[in-house]
Amino acid sequence: MKLYGENKSTITQVAALAGISVTTVSLYLKGNRRVCSERTAERIDSAVQQLNYQPNPLAGWSFGRERRTLGLLASDDLERGNAQWNVYNIRIVSGIIEAANENDYSVLTYPYRVFMERRYRAVLDGRVDALLFYGSAVHDFVKKIVDAGMPVICFGCPESVGPVMGSAHMDEASISSLALDHLWSLGHRHIAHMAGPYGDCVRLSLEPNGELIFRPEAAESVSRARLEAAARFLSDRGALNPQWISPPNAWRNALVTETLERWWSQPQKPTAIYCANDFIALEVVFWARERGIEIPRDVAIIGVDNIQSTSVKPILSSVEFSVEEIGRQAFDALLEYKKGLDPQQNHRVVGPTQLVARSSTVGRDTPPVEFDLVRKTMRRYIRSDALPED
Repeated sequence: MKLYGENKSTITQVAALAGISVTTVSLYLKGNRRVCSERTAERIDSAVQQLNYQPNPLAGWSFGRERRTLGLLASDDLERGNAQWNVYNIRIVSGIIEAANENDYSVLTYPYRVFMERRYRAVLDGRVDALLFYGSAVHDFVKKIVDAGMPVICFGCPESVGPVMGSAHMDEASISSLALDHLWSLGHRHIAHMAGPYGDCVRLSLEPNGELIFRPEAAESVSRARLEAAARFLSDRGALNPQWISPPNAWRNALVTETLERWWSQPQKPTAIYCANDFIALEVVFWARERGIEIPRDVAIIGVDNIQSTSVKPILSSVEFSVEEIGRQAFDALLEYKKGLDPQQNHRVVGPTQLVARSSTVGRDTPPVEFDLVRKTMRRYIRSDALPED
């Protein structure tokens, strides 16, 4: 790909075609309509159209001029019709929009296909001054945008940290530690982990024309980080049972049941299950109720997100964190970069806010346990030699 700005029309060419000075063109394009006559303005507009001229959005960053339009693009489809994901995605985008509104910035969202089809020029056409990318910093798409000179902040997962201008993501290790410490404090020593999609798999997608598409789905670094932290926690206490770590795709409803049936066919059964999110935890609750397994007497269950409905009994214990804060921190990282902060120091980690202990672990609802929000550093990757084979 050619570098952003290479072979683009210049303001000098616009001025030459319109037969006026560069200064007049510059002031006119910045919104000063009193700098020239109506006839001159028509010549400028005609020259801009003929040359397909786009102002350089990076100029504002380079010379300190305020820029007010940011792009938002995700490496996953924010509108793919999955109600579970929509809850999370809407909240994280809301955090960005809230921060943007407070600072008088506009946010331009790009369709998912811009990423899927690698349409770099759609981002580099001059409409936005920087990009907030929901996904990994190691994507080739991100590298192309950065190489072209566009400021990029990645957010949403541990792999958002990378060769970009800043990042924001959750402290996944602390989430697992908080959940497991709660179970440990209740006396559980036989703890299983129902993981998220920490291994590559295939997702079925139904196209509008009725065609069934098999789409490869990469492992989630969020799920991997929570899994590694859980394995480390249990291993350090001599309580890791590799047979009680779910397979990579057990987050899918059918495989949750299959995994639980295998665990309960063994002589030694788990007394507690830490689930990667509340939706997985609810599947475990439904399975246990169908089997006549009493919660939490026979098995305690805890999830992550604290978004499940209180109409389901028992009510889930869960680790809560501010999804909106990830979006806000991503926006703040962009402002800090604009102020000159070294990108190497512009990576933000958001800790969980509290553990809410309810009847799925303690048998009754209790006040939430507050968790320290301020965390200076985080180890991105935890020793993986304690992990079982996939």
